[in-house]
Amino acid sequence: MLPKKQNGSLYLLVLVALIFDQGSKFAALSWFPGLIQFNRGSAFTWGIPVHISIAISVIVAILFFRHLVIRTKLSHSVRKESTKFSHAIRRLADESKILIETWWAAIFVSGAVANALDRIVWGGVIDWIHYPFGITGNIADLYLLAGLFGFLRARSTH
Repeated sequence: MLPKKQNGSLYLLVLVALIFDQGSKFAALSWFPGLIQFNRGSAFTWGIPVHISIAISVIVAILFFRHLVIRTKLSHSVRKESTKFSHAIRRLADESKILIETWWAAIFVSGAVANALDRIVWGGVIDWIHYPFGITGNIADLYLLAGLFGFLRARSTH
C-alpha cells in the first residue's frame, strides 16, 4: 500500500494537472476563440460516439485500478514473506515500480477527469491544439496518452 504521503502527492499531481488543463482551455477560449472546437466525441475528435467512449473509459479505469490494487496487495504479501537481503532488494524494486505505475495512472486519471469535467460543464470537450491530419486535442488528451503509454512502459520493464 502506498504511504499517506505518496497518496497526498498523487492527489496534488491530479489537482495541478487539472488546473493546468482547465487554465489552458480558459486561455484558449479567451485569447484564441477561433481555434476552439467543441468535441462531443472522444479523444482527438475521432468521432467515436459518446456512449462508446464512456464505456471504454469506464472499462479502462476499472482495469487500471484493479491492476493497482492487486499489485499493491502482492507487494504487501512479499513484504511479510522474508527479511533476507535479496528479498528486501526485490521488494524495494517492486515497490518503486508500483509507485511509478501509480504516478502514470494518476496522470491518465487527470486527463480523464479533466475531459469529463468539460463534458459536464460545456456539453463537450474543449479542443484547441491542432495536429496534422485534421486532429484536434487538448492538454487532457496528452495526459491520457502520456499516462497510458508511461504506465504500459513502466509495466513492461522488469
